[in-house]
Amino acid sequence: MKTPNNSLNFVGELKLFGNVRVLVISALLAALSLILASIAKAIFGTGPLRLTFENLPVFLSGFLFGPMLGGVTALSADLLSCLINGMAPIPLISVGSFLTGALSGLFFRHVFSGTEPKYSVPASVLLSHLVGSMLIKTAALLPIFGNVSYFRIPIYLGISALESAVLLLLIKNKSFMNEIGKVTKLP
Repeated sequence: MKTPNNSLNFVGELKLFGNVRVLVISALLAALSLILASIAKAIFGTGPLRLTFENLPVFLSGFLFGPMLGGVTALSADLLSCLINGMAPIPLISVGSFLTGALSGLFFRHVFSGTEPKYSVPASVLLSHLVGSMLIKTAALLPIFGNVSYFRIPIYLGISALESAVLLLLIKNKSFMNEIGKVTKLP
């Protein structure tokens, strides 16, 4: 099975910014990411070790619309979270968020293009989490929470597996992909 829209190049992906339907879905995915993060904060607290699936909508945005919209979706969710919680953004966390979304789109749509989704989805999720969540965000949280931040790495390995399973179900769902195909068609 080929990955969706893998024939789009970066210029084609930038044209999606002009598609109102795509921007609305990206905004909804950013809002969903914010909601999932808020639920995780309510259940697990605000420390560095909470179990959250806030990147699931971000990965979906990157997979469906490409690296730029994946990154913008993640950055929007991060900045809105800071605004709602009344705190200043931590630049390194914002960079990690953006890279998580952008790398997911880059890996899925370009690096692993044409690879079976059962391989490309977990690889894209894991590599994106490795860079954005496990390395960059953990480095940003070390001065605040200390060495306990290192426990984020095994937690995100488990989260990557669960997010990959959910994303695979969505991507293999023909009805879902048909609807997404209608949204991404450029006029």
